[in-house]
Amino acid sequence: MSKYRKIIKEFNKTTTGKIVHRININLTSNSEGAYISYRNDADEDVFKLAVKDNYWSLLQRDGTYKKLIKAVASTFYRAVIIIDLDNSLCSLYLNDYYSGEHPLIMENTNVINMRYGTDEKGKASFTVSDTEMFVNYGAYH
Repeated sequence: MSKYRKIIKEFNKTTTGKIVHRININLTSNSEGAYISYRNDADEDVFKLAVKDNYWSLLQRDGTYKKLIKAVASTFYRAVIIIDLDNSLCSLYLNDYYSGEHPLIMENTNVINMRYGTDEKGKASFTVSDTEMFVNYGAYH
């Protein structure tokens, strides 16, 4: 059995346009290792938001993480993730914080699933609720 957990939401392969995902996240304990990612049909990350060193951080093309804001345990976050496949850009809102635009991890790619969970550090405990995503159709969870 794996040391870490993940939930994968599959959807139709999307190669153009924007994916807009509104999601509620509740960090219920030590947040280290929590992540949300979108992957392509080669099972590679296109976008990844993760808690690293107690900060919500965005995975960059060079493999490093850019710190965005402090990730606080026992905190409720309203997030909006926007993935622009036509321009290879992403942006996100976490509560009142806006990240600005950032390059996707990969250029000229597609998205086939979204996943959230904990990485191999596995310290995080968090829940995701009220998911609303517009890809090439609406998906509600």
